[in-house]
Order: sequence, then structure tokens, then C-alpha cells
Amino acid sequence: MFLTIKNGTLVLQGILNESADFSLLKTQEGELHFQSLSCIFADLSAVERANSLGLHAWFKQVQLFNKEIVYVRAPVWLVEQLSFTSNLSHKSRVQSFFAQFYCKEKDIYELKLLTLGENIEIKNDYSTTDLNYSNQRGEFFEPDFIPEEYLYFLTRLWTAQKMNRGAS
Repeated sequence: MFLTIKNGTLVLQGILNESADFSLLKTQEGELHFQSLSCIFADLSAVERANSLGLHAWFKQVQLFNKEIVYVRAPVWLVEQLSFTSNLSHKSRVQSFFAQFYCKEKDIYELKLLTLGENIEIKNDYSTTDLNYSNQRGEFFEPDFIPEEYLYFLTRLWTAQKMNRGAS
């Protein structure tokens, strides 16, 4: 597991497992590098895979930040994890994520980056959402996932936002 900080974004690369080392996140004095920031942008798109112990270590580390975590370029495995569990807390959100699409005509797959507020919205139901698109070569792609399952984490965000609006 490699950690770098690029343009203010924490970038994780490699395999996220029980031997993941998060020491780069602290200065020599033991303070977090991100102490002065109101939120931390995290890019896990270069993490090839993660096991349950690695995910546990990551989410435990995220809790120590005590700041909002903004996931950018979230890979498919992380989206599936966020939709499956409740690890997307009130102190974290997803700004952009990858989704896999399929072109029947050419029998090819393509990962597409979906960005909230640009090419996907937060809603309470994705069962009738049209996510089909044509790429620059004119190839027609449809989701290679069940939208209401894969995008479940967005449904939970919608519910949380609605509850927060009702509480104020």
C-alpha cells in the first residue's frame, strides 16, 4: 500500500489489507497532515483490491481524522462496499465514482466516471433511472449493474439529507 498526497488529495495505491501503513498521514510530531483542513479528499481509484481487514483499518483511520472525508474517483469495489454496509458516515461523502458499462454491439466494457451534480443526481430511487450513454466513438453503453443496488449508497445519502433538512 502506497500513500501520497497530490494536489491536496490523499491518494492510496496498491492493495489495502491488514499490512496497510498509514504512517504518512502523520507528521514527525505525530499530528495529522490534514489538521488545518475542513475536509480530506481521498482517491482510492488506484487501490487494486481490498480485504476486510484492510477496509476495517481504513475506516478506523477515517474515524481518527474527525473530519469530513470526500471520496473522489471511488473505484467499483468501494462503491459496492459503501452500498453494502453503512461505512459512509455523516462525516463522509462521495463526490465522484466509477461504474462499469457494457456495449452489446461490440461486446466491450467501459468504466465511466460519474460525478454528483454533473452526470448523476442523488435520489431516493434509481429503478427507473436511464444511465445509458454513447461514447465519443458512437458506441452505445448501458449499465453493467443493477442501478438500485449499485447506487444504494446514494439512496442512503438522499435519506440522510432529507432527515437533516427536516431536523433544521
